[in-house]
Amino acid sequence: MGKQDAETSNSSIKMCVSRLRKKLESAGVAAPQIKSLHKLGYALCCQVVIVC
Repeated sequence: MGKQDAETSNSSIKMCVSRLRKKLESAGVAAPQIKSLHKLGYALCCQVVIVC
């Protein structure tokens, strides 16, 4: 993957995480529940309940 491809991918991921944070906040989840892990990625730091 080239440098420009990596930058585009990083921007896309940041945008997705930003949108997910907004959705969690509108659902009443206290922010910040998605933490940035330097050079590793992101971590979801809240209890997840799966409803079937």
